[in-house]
Amino acid sequence: MQQRGDDDDYWGDDDGLGGWSKFMGEERSGKSDAIRKGRERASRVDDESVATLAKRAPARTGGPSGGTGEVKTAYKRGGPRPWEVARAAREAEAASDPGNYSRADADADASDMNSGSAFTRAGLPAHMVNAMRAAGLKRTTEIQRLAIPSLVAGEDVVILAETGSGKTFAYALPMIAAVGAPGRGGTKVQGRCCPSMIVLVPNVELGRQVAYMAELAAEWVHTGEYPKPAVFSLLGKDKKLLKPTAPSARGAAKTAAIKRKVQEKAAIRAARVAAREAAESAARGEGATDEEAAASGDAAADLAGSRAASDVTRKATDGHSVKAGKKGSKLAGDMEAIPEFRRAEVLVATPARLLAMMRDGWVLPGRIKHVVVDEADEMLSRGFEREVAAVLETCYQDDGVNKFGGKVQFCFAAATMAEEGPILGAFRRGAENLRWVSTAHFGGLHPQLRQRVREVHGEEGRRRELLRALAEDKTRRALVFCSSPEEADACAEHCNASGYVAMSFHGKTAHRGVALDEFFNGDLPVLACTDLAARGIDFPDLHHVVHYTPAADAATHLHRCGRTARVGQIGPFLVTCLVDRDADDVDEEVAAILRTGR
Repeated sequence: MQQRGDDDDYWGDDDGLGGWSKFMGEERSGKSDAIRKGRERASRVDDESVATLAKRAPARTGGPSGGTGEVKTAYKRGGPRPWEVARAAREAEAASDPGNYSRADADADASDMNSGSAFTRAGLPAHMVNAMRAAGLKRTTEIQRLAIPSLVAGEDVVILAETGSGKTFAYALPMIAAVGAPGRGGTKVQGRCCPSMIVLVPNVELGRQVAYMAELAAEWVHTGEYPKPAVFSLLGKDKKLLKPTAPSARGAAKTAAIKRKVQEKAAIRAARVAAREAAESAARGEGATDEEAAASGDAAADLAGSRAASDVTRKATDGHSVKAGKKGSKLAGDMEAIPEFRRAEVLVATPARLLAMMRDGWVLPGRIKHVVVDEADEMLSRGFEREVAAVLETCYQDDGVNKFGGKVQFCFAAATMAEEGPILGAFRRGAENLRWVSTAHFGGLHPQLRQRVREVHGEEGRRRELLRALAEDKTRRALVFCSSPEEADACAEHCNASGYVAMSFHGKTAHRGVALDEFFNGDLPVLACTDLAARGIDFPDLHHVVHYTPAADAATHLHRCGRTARVGQIGPFLVTCLVDRDADDVDEEVAAILRTGR
């Protein structure tokens, strides 16, 4: 990184976009060339004949099972990605049929407020559309208009759209409509959870939000003739799955536990006495003195007591590591699973907990017909790969058909994605069965988002610019992104000392839900957080996002910015980025976004 010269007007205008070409230097690295080639590629995709691109699009068989063997990606650096090819093919089809294109435009038109016809044409049932319209949901967003028909048709779909574009409803509405349809079939096993739909999420906060939206969709699809699809969230350890034991049973269990402890101690004591007597007798028979015999007995007693205690511990552990329904299971007997868990049709879960519950027999995959991986780019490339792949393998059920003859439908959703490789690697049916659906603004910032860059020098300068950014928009709340939990805590402490009420939110926060709730309901003006809050969480009525330190990569930068400018909100939307070019190692792709504002 170049050192700062004597140019006092380095940042140019107040937005600070003019100086980024100097910030990055004149010489280009290999990564810079790759970025430049990527932009040229994108330009070529726009200019190239859509008919030619459409020929490159992989054919979709749509059958219940696809090809086997190693999946190969069609993506090559500098070439069009699958979602670009699919979008070009869609545009070619629209260009060849202007009538269809005008109807699509009419669906998205903001003036179409008097009916739910867009959702009806997308394939949702009429009674559901009427309930949605009564709740105020009258128009489809771009990604909903594009993705819902494919999901209603039962295709495997990859949904790619910018943050805040309505992706959750894009998959939740059609899939839960199918779950709640009459004659959905499949018997449940008593005492176990046998869901029809599973949604995998990377963290608890996003899971709660997805569960809430799934509950709304379940309410809208409910007619009263059939049971409403039940939604349950299996996130970390935030819910107990067992009914409380009755007082009489608790008393009996306590008495049994005390009796067992007494018996265990008696067994250990007996083992020590027997070993001591045997050792002392043997020592005296060999002519040892009383002191030598006593020492030999003590050593033998200690060894026998240790072995007896180990045996007791092993037996106790083995007796409580039994799968669900087996004799001796700690989840059996008086402690029955709660009805909300047993009756769940839609299960929202983090992958590790869900996988553990599947392996122990508490979640059975036999009825599953819909599987969603939300934030797929993070889930399949940032530490969740094994757990997600194992869950998908279990849900695929060998042939992609569940035990009642229904095809298992898969959906992947993401707001950022560099390449398709992780999805193709995790998807058993193969690339030819995937329908790639992306919006025009995918991979960029919301067009109404104003981004400004502020130069800072040192930690004191960074704190000073943060207070200046907060002071310029005192009437609105601000979400401040920091690089670490310690930095978030220090930032919140500095804001509090400067007259701004602030709290921190990160993985080490003892009661992080409190801070989030206070910020949601408007009682907390400033929330200093890590990138734990960057993905998926829908902050209501948020108009100002501050990057206290630059994001580590372009995807994280876009997700941070995406906490504002959400669907249904009215601007203005502002993002303030604080950059110390002497101390911050700014990723080149992030710098390109800051320089161009896209």
